Amino acid sequence: MHATRGAADAGRVFVLVCVGAAMTMPRIMIRNLMRVLVAVAVLTPAWSAQTPVYKGKYAKDPAFVKILKSLPERKTAAISVVKRKLGLSTPSAATIEIVVQDAIEEKPLKLAMFTAAPFQTETIVPVEKRVRIVLHAEFLVSMRYALATEVNHEMVHAVMRQLMTEEAYKKLPKWFIEGVAVFAAGQIEDKLLHSLMSARAFDDPGPLIMGFDQGKFALERYGEAGAAIEFLWQAKGDAALHSLMAEIVRGRELDTVLREIYGLELLDFYTRARAATAQHANNIKPLHWN
Repeated sequence: MHATRGAADAGRVFVLVCVGAAMTMPRIMIRNLMRVLVAVAVLTPAWSAQTPVYKGKYAKDPAFVKILKSLPERKTAAISVVKRKLGLSTPSAATIEIVVQDAIEEKPLKLAMFTAAPFQTETIVPVEKRVRIVLHAEFLVSMRYALATEVNHEMVHAVMRQLMTEEAYKKLPKWFIEGVAVFAAGQIEDKLLHSLMSARAFDDPGPLIMGFDQGKFALERYGEAGAAIEFLWQAKGDAALHSLMAEIVRGRELDTVLREIYGLELLDFYTRARAATAQHANNIKPLHWN
């Protein structure tokens, strides 16, 4: 169990026991008990404000410890980004937990490819809106991923999970879930570059940007998804995008909301978003390629 959460749970149990005992105590003893309860409340750490407890293979690395200590601040900043970019507010920052863990143990018995996502978000207790963001340590150490933008990305998923039922969240198209996260985190160009790995692809990115009515959505299409949300933002600005997100987290159908706010049928949106994404891809062509 997460050590911080364990301490908080133990504190709550202690308070409940004390309240039960107080019902049979004289008044002076109750006053003393209240002083103890206040001290417990002050000393019990808040789950949302603590540095994640990590005991993996990088635990003694000063640079990695520095990363861990930055996470509470990163969390607060990410919540602000979600509010500013998408107009969504968490109902409880305290029930969003960030966990850092190793993808592969220090001395595995045999080597195997790690096939899960480097960073992921999961709902722990739907009724309590309790959500966990998991960051795998090896991907933080590699410096391939920017910590701030990855936390921002996962925070979009976390807040949407809090605001929606599990059923409604899972009904959303995968491209939309990832697209709003990529857009809010400012990862569009990075994700497009991940897809366009050759000079030939940059010369003609069209075949790689199929439109969401074609092909299977996968990691290499995250940039396309982010650019599609950027297309909506460019069309009508913050207010319209925030209105769309507000309707989505209420559980309304995406095609209905697109029609009401943007005047676009879903297939028309796919066509226009694909064209906008191809243009964006052309605009980020590396300067050293002719």
